[in-house]
Amino acid sequence: MGHKILGRVFKQGMMVLVMMLIFLSPMNLCADQLFINSENDLPCNTSIWDITGNYDDEMLECDLTMNLVQDGKGKITGYGCADCEINIYGFGWIEIDFCYDVKGSVKQKKGIAAIKMNMKFAGTVDVPSEGLNNLKFKGTEKLTAVINSFAQTIEGMMKVSACIQKAGCAKEVVVFNEYLPYDMDGSWFININANDDGKKIIGDGVLTLANGRQVYMTAKGKINTKKEEAKVTFNGLKTNADSKGSSLSITVDDEDNVLTFKGKLLNQKIQCK
Repeated sequence: MGHKILGRVFKQGMMVLVMMLIFLSPMNLCADQLFINSENDLPCNTSIWDITGNYDDEMLECDLTMNLVQDGKGKITGYGCADCEINIYGFGWIEIDFCYDVKGSVKQKKGIAAIKMNMKFAGTVDVPSEGLNNLKFKGTEKLTAVINSFAQTIEGMMKVSACIQKAGCAKEVVVFNEYLPYDMDGSWFININANDDGKKIIGDGVLTLANGRQVYMTAKGKINTKKEEAKVTFNGLKTNADSKGSSLSITVDDEDNVLTFKGKLLNQKIQCK
């Protein structure tokens, strides 16, 4: 008899413990995970571009090297150097060496990512045919371009203005086409960890760009039981430079299919609806 009573007490105690674990869990939430791939899970193109990287090219008989960094707000900073050998009428072949700083921005609207950059440079010029060496050289360069998502290139033009000591000044417009870093194709994916109580949703998400750069966000949302869908809003963490200022709004159905998608990341607006 004693063993049967103890057995009943044990079973009752386990049931109470299970009920306590259920009701005392934080906000009585049900955990869920969602994975969205920009290439397969969205009905339209929502490319996000990061032009951070090293560029090495030959242009206008110049060997160019440039290092660019794009921050979480779409601002571009960087530096570069050039070694040129140019044939100028009246002077013959001249040799130019100079370095420059870069400032600019990347913005995207209606699927078109536009790039603007300004450069100031200074260096020296040698004119062997005239026996001139170390002439002072300075100038500016303004670049306007767009990203060709199919070719994965930066295409545009540069307006160059330069002055050479004892030679005067000149201006020129140069059309260019430069490949993006090999690991940047505009694609991305987001992992979402969310909990809900049948009405409200809380959680977080990590959006990873094609080059591995990550944007961390917190999530809040609501469930519409009548429409059998949920809307979740994400905001980038203010403490993270790559995430600050980013935002997303996603609507999914009860099978986790994306119905609408709208956001701004790295100063680039993307939208599907």
